[in-house]
Amino acid sequence: MNRQPWYWLAVVSAIGFLLVGAMLTSLTVYTTTMQAEFHWDETRMGLGPVALLLGMSLGNLLTGRATSILGIRGTFLAGTMLAAMAWFGAGFVQALGQLLVAAFACGVGIGLGSIVPSLTLIAGVFDAKKGLAMGIFIGATALASSVMPYATGVLTRATSWRWAFWVVGVATFVIGLALLRTLPARIAAGPGHAAQAASGAPRRTAKWAYAALLLAITASQVSLNGVLFNVVAYLDKSGLGLPAAIRIYSIANFVSLPGLLIGGYVSDRVRPYVLLPVILLLEAIGTAALLGVTSPSAAWACLALFILVWGGVSGLPAQAGSMHLAEVAAPSSYALLLGTLFTVSGIVGAAAPAAVGWLYDTTHDYFWPMTLLAALSVLAAVAALFSRPHTGESHRVVNDGVSA
Repeated sequence: MNRQPWYWLAVVSAIGFLLVGAMLTSLTVYTTTMQAEFHWDETRMGLGPVALLLGMSLGNLLTGRATSILGIRGTFLAGTMLAAMAWFGAGFVQALGQLLVAAFACGVGIGLGSIVPSLTLIAGVFDAKKGLAMGIFIGATALASSVMPYATGVLTRATSWRWAFWVVGVATFVIGLALLRTLPARIAAGPGHAAQAASGAPRRTAKWAYAALLLAITASQVSLNGVLFNVVAYLDKSGLGLPAAIRIYSIANFVSLPGLLIGGYVSDRVRPYVLLPVILLLEAIGTAALLGVTSPSAAWACLALFILVWGGVSGLPAQAGSMHLAEVAAPSSYALLLGTLFTVSGIVGAAAPAAVGWLYDTTHDYFWPMTLLAALSVLAAVAALFSRPHTGESHRVVNDGVSA
């Protein structure tokens, strides 16, 4: 077995740990802390994640073009360095507008340096264990999403939110520069795509299946973002207190790690179009569990359901969707269509944090926002049922080992 793909996986997983965990999923800890200093309401507080997610969507869209110009290593380096410098700069902000600029620039860097290029690399160089490899990569970001928000909370309490921005920015720059230099400058389409093509996979993309997949992933992303960037504030305002809310948020993100590994194992054995609707339905159940947090008699049972179910599947839509795309898309179009998938879902999903904040400011209650987010996950599950390619359009490749 060629071990080089596993080494590349380790490198991009470490970078994903930094960019996604220390920045993307930790931003809500920063903004919650900054809210008291700048006196932002919930709507304005939600604009920071919106700016970051919009920037990330642009970065996702630019990834294919950047890779063709800069190569795989250059794209990772450009994205990681941009994100690190923007995060460092965020430590100097004095107003909301400055934070939005920094968050947007950081988002572009995260898009260029994390999920889309990593999943494209994995899809190209892994064959039979592609699902497991994707699970490990997304699992690394899930582990970071569990550890880093808690660590950020500790760091901000020990120093300040400004120092937290500066420390994370410098650490990302130094570690990213050291690790990414070991990636090859360019990686051609590997045996993962070659094996797919040899197996009879379609030379033309199954367009209707892709449209249904796009709708499913987009609706799921809106729901996930709505929970991800608002659950700390929701649990805090439900009476649990900020430290407990951050712990619950971190535990839920940690539970996604074994969920991803199990999902990776299963997705190498079960067709993604079968698995994806089940994952999205479980996402809806986990989100709906949050509605019971305000009930004294059911609060802890609902929190446990949220942690186990929502946490367990929160990373799987991206994994299963990326696997499913390999059956829906022509191999030569995979990178472009994956970037488009994450761009559209990212742009639409970017509105979720502010929308949830606006609904809370309007209704003074989280009931309707959480109900709508659960309903969106149900819609995603239904859409996923229609994303199956027609018989003969794709064939599953299953064999042993990894080639590169």
